Amino acid sequence: MSESVTAIQDCPLHSWSLQAQVQIDSSQQGTKGSWPTGKIKISIADQRDGRGTTRFAYAILGASGESVFEQLLTGNGTKSCFLSAESMDSLWKSRAPQEVSLKEGDHKRLSLAIAPSPDARVTKWGAVHLVAPGIAVDLLNGQDAGFVGFVKDLISAIKRVPVGNDLLGEFDPAKAPSVFRRIAEANSGGAYKDVTVTIQQALGMNLPGGKVKLPTIETKNFGGRKDDGGKVFTGGQIPCVSLVPPPPQGQTLQLGSGIEIGHDGVLRHPDFVQTEAFDIVLFHELCHAWYEQAGISPQMSAQAQPNKGLWQDVGSHDAQNTTEEQLVSGLLAGKGLKYCENHYRQQAGRALRPSYVSVSIKSDPGLAGYTWPTSGFTDPASVLKANGFSFKG
Repeated sequence: MSESVTAIQDCPLHSWSLQAQVQIDSSQQGTKGSWPTGKIKISIADQRDGRGTTRFAYAILGASGESVFEQLLTGNGTKSCFLSAESMDSLWKSRAPQEVSLKEGDHKRLSLAIAPSPDARVTKWGAVHLVAPGIAVDLLNGQDAGFVGFVKDLISAIKRVPVGNDLLGEFDPAKAPSVFRRIAEANSGGAYKDVTVTIQQALGMNLPGGKVKLPTIETKNFGGRKDDGGKVFTGGQIPCVSLVPPPPQGQTLQLGSGIEIGHDGVLRHPDFVQTEAFDIVLFHELCHAWYEQAGISPQMSAQAQPNKGLWQDVGSHDAQNTTEEQLVSGLLAGKGLKYCENHYRQQAGRALRPSYVSVSIKSDPGLAGYTWPTSGFTDPASVLKANGFSFKG
């Protein structure tokens, strides 16, 4: 004789449901006694769209309410799942049912819980996902929730490089200097509490006349969101990294900066021959965010374009942007900085970045023979002074 009971619960963040079913075959004897053996099968119901960052938990409750079997599950056996609903359903169908030993009537008390990751702060317009202390992903309703998993994977890769791990730690609100800004909680209902940098999906835009503004990878300031999802432009602001999620395997995406990205990284960039992995891209942008929060970029913005220093002869070129990219890329006067792209590349065993053509850094003759320090790093103030900026450190 076989009986079954089913529990279904909607996912609060995504447009699909989780279904759990316990099948009881009373003709079989359980492995832990004479109780029937229960088999649990998980599937996705009401598939629509989106990818999940949801954790699934289910339990079978005994007749008196105690839990006789419980388990926290994810799609791939790790802490989070970033699979489409269709992929999730396929995964559960291919997995053998799990056997548990039950008392009489236990299967009639199946309890199913489906909830967002505890690191997600759900709002009316979407959610703020904490991916590291002080670092959050800002996700609007309708956007691909798999972007959160993409960023988490990049954060994990950056952590494996010592200077990357150190830079991530700089954004931890428990360690960050008092100069680090925060978003005013009143502006966004506390969704960004203790967040010192946020990461968002870079979006294109339709312009008048049928023109299209392509998405761009960049770091700007951001003041949170109102209830309708609109951005706040008053009060405290923090750096916001706009990052483009990778296209499917075999496809490419054109960006507004004139470069392309593929599934595995940046393609055909004027400064690189090979494909550049996304973890380097995010580390570079987080360096911009750190120089902004540390007060170095704001000091540069407050000064007029210098007419002396390394860039006094480049005419109308934006010397300020060139100087910041020396800081962030680790070229020219920026060689030897702790927080710069080339230090990350050096520690990760990757080829150093030789140039930044779009800001007129066509080469760095001293880069090839340079030995990166392990301590006594270049002072950012010296980079600014070499480029004609004053600096109050």
